[in-house]
Amino acid sequence: MKPAAWLTPRIDFCYDCIPGGPFTPPACSKCGSAEYYSQGLCAHCHPGSPGFIGSCRDCLAWGVYRQRNWRCWKCRWWFTHYPQGECVSCHREVTIGEQGYCRLCLETARYHQTPGEPLDLDAARKYGQQLFLASMNDSRRPAELRLPMAMSIREALKVINTPPPVPASYQPVLFPIDPDPERLRQRSNEIRLRDITSRTDHFLYARAREYAWSKRQTNQVRRTLKVLQLVFPGANLRFRASDILAMRSYDGGSNMRSTIEVLEDAGLLIDDRGPSFTTLFERKTHALPEPMRSQLELWRDIMVDGSKTPPPRQPRDTMTVKGQMYGILPAITRWVEDERTSLAGISTEDIVAALPDDPSRRHTMMLGFRSLFTILRGRKQVFIDPTNAIPLRGPRRNLPLPMEPTAIRDALTNPDPAIALAVSLVAFHALTTQQVQHIQLTDIIDGRL
Repeated sequence: MKPAAWLTPRIDFCYDCIPGGPFTPPACSKCGSAEYYSQGLCAHCHPGSPGFIGSCRDCLAWGVYRQRNWRCWKCRWWFTHYPQGECVSCHREVTIGEQGYCRLCLETARYHQTPGEPLDLDAARKYGQQLFLASMNDSRRPAELRLPMAMSIREALKVINTPPPVPASYQPVLFPIDPDPERLRQRSNEIRLRDITSRTDHFLYARAREYAWSKRQTNQVRRTLKVLQLVFPGANLRFRASDILAMRSYDGGSNMRSTIEVLEDAGLLIDDRGPSFTTLFERKTHALPEPMRSQLELWRDIMVDGSKTPPPRQPRDTMTVKGQMYGILPAITRWVEDERTSLAGISTEDIVAALPDDPSRRHTMMLGFRSLFTILRGRKQVFIDPTNAIPLRGPRRNLPLPMEPTAIRDALTNPDPAIALAVSLVAFHALTTQQVQHIQLTDIIDGRL
């Protein structure tokens, strides 16, 4: 018969340090384990041991330790982010989430949740609370394991082979009214229709896995897809990109472009977006009088798209055209204020008077005027090119300041190999910042870049 734990004599040494030892410690009097701790018990059975296992004080999950203040990993995060209060369902004084429920009741609702249906937060009162082991339902797993199946193989083939019907006509909205954002959030959580999510979940999770979207971004895009179904019930699962972008005025708009990408992958998008530069140009020139506005539109079209009509012209990058547009707009605005309505009456003196004193701005304006009047002269919109008599001066060029040799030498000998490599590439091979940012290991061929 084994002696009781309180009858075990107390010694001030462990069994390895007892004089005359080491001795083999006795087995645990409770579980028989050889990992002796104190008072005849092992580290897992002794209540004062750091390895003693108990239940979480918040979610009652089994498998937490005293050294973690009797809370599992998820409840520790909840304790630092949510307030203490009374749970709506079980009426315990614990950490409660945003809905007013404790984590145990939320996990019970998730346990009884039907796929495709919203959470029934009263499941704990209907079926009782379902206990679980600590950290066994933790979703911090690889993305491939945590992404659910959007649909079965049979349903996916049926969806792919049966495209949504395309409406014969499109009825524009007569009075656009933004819905209440709070009401939309409530309806998106309560919606039971799976028409949109059943068609987009497969593409949503594939894009989230490819571009490493966070779980929060993935859930927000999925909720936005449900909101689209509420805002445009007559869209017949074909949504216009312009309508989706307009939702950012009352739904935050942080994931609208991601939502458009998912709908485009699923074949449910009607892309009616115009080029961004075209929209910017129309916004900047809509107040100009005719025929000046038409002349600027002709210049924009030939600069962006090019022309094969003599005189031919190669297309330019939209950033180049955008910079030249911003360069000439101040002078054109000043001419409109002087009641000028056409560029045909602009003389060399007018351009010289409009040129700024700053060399860089002067250079940009002259480049814009040269391309503008060259195109208008080739299309017989003006009689002469007033920029021929104006010399083109270069922009202001700032001389690079000399660097401290000691700083370069210290960077080249930096213990961090990434810093030493980046500085050596810039110092000896004159790589630009953008080239250093996009350099890859595959760029090294036979020891040369």
